[in-house]
Amino acid sequence: MRTGPKVAALAHEWEPVERESLVELAGSRFTVMDVEGPELVRSRLPFTFQDTDSERAARFREKYGLTDAVSRGRSEVERLKMLRDWVAEKVPFGRPEHHNVDPFYIMDRAAEGALHNCTFNSMVYLAALESLGHTARKLSTCGHGTIEMWCNELAKWIVLDPSRRNCYTLGGRILSAQEVREQFLTDGGVSMHAVYGLDERAEQVTMEKREDGHLKYRQDGHEWVGYHDRNDFLEKVADFEKDRFYIYRDRFNRDQVWMSAGKDGPPKVDERYRLATLTDRVEDIYWTVNVTRVHLAPRTRRSLTVQLETMCPNFDTFLIEKEDGWKPTRPQFTWNLKRGANTLRVRSRNAMGILGPIASVTVELSRSVST
Repeated sequence: MRTGPKVAALAHEWEPVERESLVELAGSRFTVMDVEGPELVRSRLPFTFQDTDSERAARFREKYGLTDAVSRGRSEVERLKMLRDWVAEKVPFGRPEHHNVDPFYIMDRAAEGALHNCTFNSMVYLAALESLGHTARKLSTCGHGTIEMWCNELAKWIVLDPSRRNCYTLGGRILSAQEVREQFLTDGGVSMHAVYGLDERAEQVTMEKREDGHLKYRQDGHEWVGYHDRNDFLEKVADFEKDRFYIYRDRFNRDQVWMSAGKDGPPKVDERYRLATLTDRVEDIYWTVNVTRVHLAPRTRRSLTVQLETMCPNFDTFLIEKEDGWKPTRPQFTWNLKRGANTLRVRSRNAMGILGPIASVTVELSRSVST
């Protein structure tokens, strides 16, 4: 699968695109005045992505009318929430009657009235997101299964829980699984809000307990988080006895092992920990998606060579902003400059038309350049 073109090798070095950095060539000076947009972050760990062009992905979005389900969404965040609540409605929560986690099978059984728990809800939500071109991944936490997806609008990973129709927020900002975990391990999570449904009903998270001993808002479930190493479950159904996980080892758990209560004996090492690859590098877990990095190299006294880089699953093309709108562009092109400030705005687009965050670079060509 294409995730974006590689950076081409040049006879001279690409220049760092940082605010106030200089590019000089034959007496000409180009100054990078401003850089905007999220940073492109890559993981060292492999991840297998769902192909949106596959027969099963196309059949899933068409059979269940997923495009129509989110068509009224006015923003990406709203569409993601609409799809979350659509899953909660189509796959009602309850004690499951089977163990088949194939998203097609779950949807068909739910249509017959079968109930399903969080694992099944999250598998359907993941399949729906991936078939529409969003990048998401399955999470396994302490006693719960949910989904984390990349949101281009917010340029971050966020958790939207389909079985609870909620998310956690801090200062109005939707949190990722790691951010929820950090809040729980810092103050019990009481600084967060749990926000429910499309009407955004917010409740302050408390330390109140349920009858089963878990916290009412289940922030305690994020004490440990296992990140699945693939999201192609439409092609290869999840196997929880063999699938691999990634676990971020930080100051809270660096000297600990994920232990779970045994059914008929003492606690034992959790299977997800046994099947996991551990990493101390947060970027191995929280890489960025669809973000465009701009590379510059001097070409002539009045132009720069531009190379665009991204990690965009199901990559289609880059777009450049023109006076008449956004137009496709090659990953490498010449940027002809005028004296004074010149601004370049670019972004990625995947095969399903999902647009990545905008990257903007403003370069000033020195007025001392001779004509």
